[in-house]
Amino acid sequence: MPSAGGKTSYGTDRARGSRYVERIWTVIASCRRQKRNILAFLTAAVVADRNGTARPSLVPVAA
Repeated sequence: MPSAGGKTSYGTDRARGSRYVERIWTVIASCRRQKRNILAFLTAAVVADRNGTARPSLVPVAA
């Protein structure tokens, strides 16, 4: 799936940028598999990081 963004994002020349792209695509894929709202998850993660609280998990909740 990461190659899907390659043509429109022009890639990255830095290792840090490559890690970011890998991680964001992993979050997107995980949220899609779990039918979770991607923007809501990312927003919750940023808010938690800024507030110093526990970040949301991508580990599926057992039913």
